[in-house]
Amino acid sequence: MLAVTSCVMVHVALDKAKESRTCIVIVHRLSTIQNSNIIAVMSQGTVIGKGTHKEQTAQKETYYRQIPDNNF
Repeated sequence: MLAVTSCVMVHVALDKAKESRTCIVIVHRLSTIQNSNIIAVMSQGTVIGKGTHKEQTAQKETYYRQIPDNNF
């Protein structure tokens, strides 16, 4: 598990890396991707949800159900 300082460094590096680019990022913490333009939720190789953080949480489906397990 990353320390808070390391986690912040990862967030900053990802934000910089994705400027003007398409990036595919696999994460274990939703806070890492909450500012992404499009978040695709996958299950067993199939996209089961797609949208922004706000859109995904409004749908209250798979993405939303993962939030209690993650610290935003």
